[in-house]
Amino acid sequence: MTEDDKPATTDEDILAELVEHVELVSNVEADNRREGMDDLEFVIGNQWPAHIAAQREREQRPCLTFNTLPTYLAQITNDQRQNKTSIQIHPVDDAADPDTAKVYQGVVRHIEYASDADLAYQVAGTNAAAAGVGYFRLLTDYCDDETFEQTIKYAQIRNPFSVYMDPFSVKPDGSDSRKVAITTMLSHTAFKRQYPNADSSVGDQIVGLGDKFNGWASDEGVRIAEFYRVEEKADKLVQLSDGTVARKSDIPGALPDGIEVVKERETVKRSVMHYKCTAIEVLERTEIPCEWIPVIRVIGQELDIDGRVTRMGLIRHAKDASRMFNVWMTAATEEFGMRTRAPWVMAEGQDEGYEAMWKAANQGNPARLIYKPTTVDGQAVPPPQRQPMTDVPQGMLAMAMHARDSIKATMGLFDSSMGAEGTANSGKQEIAQQRQGQVTNFHFTDNKARGIRHGGRCLLSMMPRIYDTQRVVRVLGEDD
Repeated sequence: MTEDDKPATTDEDILAELVEHVELVSNVEADNRREGMDDLEFVIGNQWPAHIAAQREREQRPCLTFNTLPTYLAQITNDQRQNKTSIQIHPVDDAADPDTAKVYQGVVRHIEYASDADLAYQVAGTNAAAAGVGYFRLLTDYCDDETFEQTIKYAQIRNPFSVYMDPFSVKPDGSDSRKVAITTMLSHTAFKRQYPNADSSVGDQIVGLGDKFNGWASDEGVRIAEFYRVEEKADKLVQLSDGTVARKSDIPGALPDGIEVVKERETVKRSVMHYKCTAIEVLERTEIPCEWIPVIRVIGQELDIDGRVTRMGLIRHAKDASRMFNVWMTAATEEFGMRTRAPWVMAEGQDEGYEAMWKAANQGNPARLIYKPTTVDGQAVPPPQRQPMTDVPQGMLAMAMHARDSIKATMGLFDSSMGAEGTANSGKQEIAQQRQGQVTNFHFTDNKARGIRHGGRCLLSMMPRIYDTQRVVRVLGEDD
């Protein structure tokens, strides 16, 4: 353990390390956060560049958005809802007891049910499919206000950009993270109610893109940062002559007579600490009863290019095709809309006395239009005539259809995957095309399952330390 790895001890050290960590993650993840935010904006329909939308508004021209992306996203996330992934506990060696594994399975199943774990999984999976990354976490809380007994709960993290996970973590589920910060905003009233003696002054202004508030304190509230840190202390692992293996720090006092150390080696004692902080004060310190930081990451697709990690979801590569579709459909709509305003051609003076009627001729469906007959060199001029309308803009509509096909191609979801009639010539071919869409995007489901699996490991690590005395707990069977 190097000097830099030594755990912070004072409040000042912890706060300095927290601010440094948030700043580091904000810098390293800047591109992923910017692209992820843009992906989410696209999903909710903000698909036109701001300057183009503003220009069209000034010119009173249409700026239409045909948002098909939520439908494709729902195809992935709703398939995950229908095919739910849950934690399975299995005895893995000859020392494991199958009956104990069944009890653990029942307790885990009840924890998932009681704390709406499926909601935490769903939010993380949706964020991963939409923006490239999502998170959920495990918390501990007292069972009720009349007991010291605690239970484990799942918690959703709705805003993935409020999480600052160790940028040196390489495992998809984040199980190798040594530092994680999660920020939330409390109103001034709620903050004072929970921490009446705390200072709510403004502190350092460090925050990452996508984290809504731009400072630690504002008129809207006070930012709270939960800072998880893995701390390790140097220790020795010893084996005693009676076969016992333990850390030296766990052996109280002198060894019993006849017992001696036969082997020893250097090791570390690992603990996970949780600090709840403002920018200027540590409010709470707690040791987490888990081997890992219980904040689980769910990724969409991840690529490492020369050390630069890029995370993306289903939306990323479909954005240009969506812009193209919006542009061509808007252009076609705009051109067709102009046809009801086709100009009238008339001789000078033919609208004399009826100027208002002719000015409004293209704005409604008048029953009659009156004109003043005019002659030129003694010859009567024909009545005003509207210019003929052109055909439907076939070229624009064809380009729009090409754009729509490009949206499907970039997502790997074609007509047959969406329940529409595809190009298949047989039932088997139709099923194969449907399966193609599922296989193309299976990595979203697989990465979500990987995160859930790590959540199960965290549960198994926490349960013996939370349920450490004889007590009655609810056990949920396979039939619920």
